[in-house]
Amino acid sequence: MSHEHRVTFLQLETYHGLGPKDRHGLDGPIHVSEGTFSARSCQDDFILAAEKLGWSEIFDLQDLESNNGVQRALRYVSPDGKRQDVAHAYLHPRLLDDRHPNLHVLVESRVTRILSEGKKAIGVEYVQKAGSIATPDPHNPGTRGSPRSIRARRLVIASSGACGTPPLLERSGIGHREILERAGVDLVAHVPGVGEGYSDHELLVSSYRSSFTPEETLDALLRGDLDQEELIRNNDSILSWNSVSITSKVRPTEAEVAALGPEFEEAYNRDFKNNLNKPLCLLTMMNRWVADAHNADKGHTSNADL
Repeated sequence: MSHEHRVTFLQLETYHGLGPKDRHGLDGPIHVSEGTFSARSCQDDFILAAEKLGWSEIFDLQDLESNNGVQRALRYVSPDGKRQDVAHAYLHPRLLDDRHPNLHVLVESRVTRILSEGKKAIGVEYVQKAGSIATPDPHNPGTRGSPRSIRARRLVIASSGACGTPPLLERSGIGHREILERAGVDLVAHVPGVGEGYSDHELLVSSYRSSFTPEETLDALLRGDLDQEELIRNNDSILSWNSVSITSKVRPTEAEVAALGPEFEEAYNRDFKNNLNKPLCLLTMMNRWVADAHNADKGHTSNADL
């Protein structure tokens, strides 16, 4: 990670976990903590089992360097149990502080393409959802559902996520020439990498019978056995929990790599072997039944996700 990216990362968070504080932000808008609930005995059992396999407990596995160990899970939740998100941490305070009159947020709207003059982005085209109850854009009167446009004075930032950004760029004429020609989109810039090489993470789920008590899982909540409105009224601590008790980053031994065959070994040696802070996979423990919660065995099932 570059120095600039690390500085941005530090500015993001207020970190409440263990480990050296110089590796984390301490006054950013996004809080990172255990929240108000943790299944401590379950974590202890998992850590003991992991140690038998050579994976020790690491108090700060998210320092961008540590690897091949397990950690008691932290999450984007404040110590008082509030889930952290971009809208509430960045936008809402600025919309309410009367100091940012130039900040406007259009909701229930979808950007359809980036507008360009030559190869310079000059704005965006968007469509407001038909039947939307959102306040209309006063600068773009018209029928909801019809395209509208906003012109930028300085900069256009496309930030629509891993799945949304590539098609937005391609609809805007930025991408591989042949693909855009087949789609009937006028070419703005030939950028062959747009939309290429996307790889979602593979997920394996192993379920097992455990000695967890019902209070150490989310099964009762997910089955509807608990009164959700009462939990909210009482600010119940379990509401800050997503059932993930353990996080980890692990790498195979040389013997395990060899046992998986020459094709795997070739790929591992190319992409992982010399990148010692790069894990091959992430391992988590979820204290819940990830299938239909109504079929869970009353709090005595759990899952390990690989």
